Amino acid sequence: MTIRNEAKIERRIQDKTDEMIERLDLGWLDVTNRFLTHRDGQEGVLCEAKTNWEYRRVSFHWNTSSAATALDDEIENAVIHELVHALNAPLYDELSPKMQARLAKNNELATENVARAILAALSK
Repeated sequence: MTIRNEAKIERRIQDKTDEMIERLDLGWLDVTNRFLTHRDGQEGVLCEAKTNWEYRRVSFHWNTSSAATALDDEIENAVIHELVHALNAPLYDELSPKMQARLAKNNELATENVARAILAALSK
């Protein structure tokens, strides 16, 4: 599947990622953006973080099909949300698969609550 302006979409995401890392003073966190088509990732999901928290590394897997229509605010919100996932990963990832399944919604809600607080603080 070919996506129009794919390089422009990737540059926009990388620029927003770099900006948020700088604004949040997270230069010590190794963040890599990977760009996937919807057939490589989950359709409808904008971004997903894959962490190696013990090395302070995270890879953001972007769905370029979804990103192509995302507004700048949506990209910024996704970057912050996934950064919070990266910061919380040492706690959540150490849970057993059974506990992760049980607490998945709690993990998403807590992540989104913190992300919204960060976004609100950045907008002041």
